[in-house]
Amino acid sequence: MPERWESELRQLQRAGSPPAGLLERATTATRVRFHPPRSRRVLAASVAFVVFAASGVLVLRAFQGHQPRSLATEIPRAVSLRIDLIAPPASGQPVPVAVVRTPFRSTTRDVAPQGGFSWPGADDYFTNALAYSATTLEGTPVVIGGDVSRAAVRIRPGDGGEWRSLDEGELFPAGHWQLEIRGEWDEGWARFQLFVDALARDQAPPVLRVRCSRHGAALDSQIVRATSVGVRIRVTATGHGKRGFEFWENRAAGGVGGSVTAGSSEVSTWLLEPNVPFDVYCGQELRDFEDHPDVPSFVVLDPENLWVGVEPDCDDPIERRIDIGPARIGLSDRERSFAALIQVVRERLPGLRAGDRVAVPGYPDRDSWMVPVVSVIRDGRVAASVHSIGVREVIRACPGTGIAGV
Repeated sequence: MPERWESELRQLQRAGSPPAGLLERATTATRVRFHPPRSRRVLAASVAFVVFAASGVLVLRAFQGHQPRSLATEIPRAVSLRIDLIAPPASGQPVPVAVVRTPFRSTTRDVAPQGGFSWPGADDYFTNALAYSATTLEGTPVVIGGDVSRAAVRIRPGDGGEWRSLDEGELFPAGHWQLEIRGEWDEGWARFQLFVDALARDQAPPVLRVRCSRHGAALDSQIVRATSVGVRIRVTATGHGKRGFEFWENRAAGGVGGSVTAGSSEVSTWLLEPNVPFDVYCGQELRDFEDHPDVPSFVVLDPENLWVGVEPDCDDPIERRIDIGPARIGLSDRERSFAALIQVVRERLPGLRAGDRVAVPGYPDRDSWMVPVVSVIRDGRVAASVHSIGVREVIRACPGTGIAGV
């Protein structure tokens, strides 16, 4: 057994168990009615992480069950500003906490009450006056969840001014803002405040610059604009020897990356999905890619809608194996293989509609896949994917689409 695996197992043995029901309460997708009530429901717009195939996987992580530093680092992030209000004992504190989840890991945290609270047995509990801050994206919703019964949200410019209520489903504007959230439970209430920087989407650069040093990674931006060939990233290394770098969608699955010689700077393109947070790690050895608490993160923006997903855009796609004539396609000529698969799908796939688009997933000018695979796009969403494997096609389709009888 590798030495690093043995080290991880020893850490897991020493790790204590979290309070009963902690993750269930923290991750339950409850919807809280803002006060005063309005006709619209709260927009629950957490973006699902989509599994996609990419070459160059360097490390398979085994951190499931690893004791979290906080609720915020355990719960997956998404491209939204989600605030879960959690009461004791699941909060781990004698008072409620606000679990703030942003696309960027360095600003995802647990926030203590500010501006007052009332909770049985916590009269002597001291909360400091730290100014908490978080970073999100322009145009993302504020989603309130957790085990709170009722919540009121206010917003004002970060440099002061008049408070106003944040409407249900309202998208966050670009700029620097102060946010106040008051949560109410049967046992009491708590008020939370934080400053929020919402990055303007039109400011995303075409190339993300990453600087790798012995201290880790540093980014010149937290957003980058996708191109037709993928995501362009320039990595510069300092120090001596080679430094490895990785871009991680989540800690359990590992990441994709490479290495760069110290003193040099290289630009490469990557198959990274838009609207998904990626953490950036730098190091000289495998152990340097441990679970750092403050690694920088970035999100790929795709204003031109270049990206085509490979997984059906639904919760429970159904898989079918059918023969629509792939045996003659072959894999010797990649371009012919993809073109032939597109033609076969258009002509023979049951349930295909006239307005459906069939395209190779990924970015339009990037050769990304080892075997032919195409996606069926219906009404702007991936309704099905078709993989050519052996003598049959593997179809994964969303229920109710009628594709392949699903």
